[in-house]
Amino acid sequence: MTGLYVHVPFCVRKCAYCDFYSVSGQAGLIESYIDAVLAESKEYGGMSFGTLFLGGGTPSILGADNLTRLVDGLSSAFDLSRLEEATIEANPESASEETLRSALESGFSRISMGVQSLSDGELRAVGRIHTAGQAVAAIGLANKLGFQNISADLIIGLPGQTWDSLQGSIEKLAAMGISHLSLYCLSLEHGTPLAQNPPGNLPSDDMQADLFEKARAFLNDKGFIHYEISNFAVSGHECLHNLNYWRGGEYLGLGPRRRHT
Repeated sequence: MTGLYVHVPFCVRKCAYCDFYSVSGQAGLIESYIDAVLAESKEYGGMSFGTLFLGGGTPSILGADNLTRLVDGLSSAFDLSRLEEATIEANPESASEETLRSALESGFSRISMGVQSLSDGELRAVGRIHTAGQAVAAIGLANKLGFQNISADLIIGLPGQTWDSLQGSIEKLAAMGISHLSLYCLSLEHGTPLAQNPPGNLPSDDMQADLFEKARAFLNDKGFIHYEISNFAVSGHECLHNLNYWRGGEYLGLGPRRRHT
C-alpha cells in the first residue's frame, strides 16, 4: 500500500506546545498554497494510492470550497480510485457543517478531531482556542453527518491534569461513539512558548507514565485495542495510513516543509 500525505500548514493560532510546521494569521495564502500543492502533484502524476491523509496544521481551516478544489485537483493528478481510507484532521473551532459536508462529498470517511482535553482549564493553559463544549459539538456533528470512523486526539501531561480529568475526557469521548483515540504525552519542544516558560503544575515524567498506564487499562476495558505506541482503536478501525508508516510502506508527502539551516 502507498499513502499520500498532504500537509496543510495553516492555523488560527499556534498552540504553546506545537513544534510542527504551521503558520497563523495567513489565511490569505490558502488559495496560493492549493495552487502550489497541485503544481507539485503534477510532478508525480499518475501514481496510485491506497490511503490519503490531510494533516497539519489545521486542514479544516481550508473551508468547503478550497477543500473541494484541493481534492478535485489531487484526483486529477493521481489515481485515487483504490483508496481504502481517506482521513482529514480538524479542529473543533473550524469544523463547520459546510466544511464537514464538503469533506464527506470529497471522499473523506475518517476524521481526526484535535480535542486534546475536555477540561477548559487545561485547554487554556496550552493556548488551545476551542472549548470543551465546541469539541463535543464538533464530534456530535461528525457523527450526525455520517463519518464512519471518528478519531480524537488527547494529550497526557497537560498543566494541572489529574487522572480524574483525563478519565473524564476519555469516558465522555468513548460514550460519544468514537472508534479511535490517540494519546500523546506532552513534550517541551525547544523554542516553543511552553518550553520557554513552563508552568509549575506540569505533571512529572513519572506522573505522565502513570496517567498513560491508567488510560491504557481504562481503554482496554472499553474495547479499545492498543495497536500502536500512541493509538487505540476499536477492532477494524485502526488508521491504515499510519500503519503504513510503521510497517515501512511507501508514501508521498506534498506541501510545505520546514527549512533546516
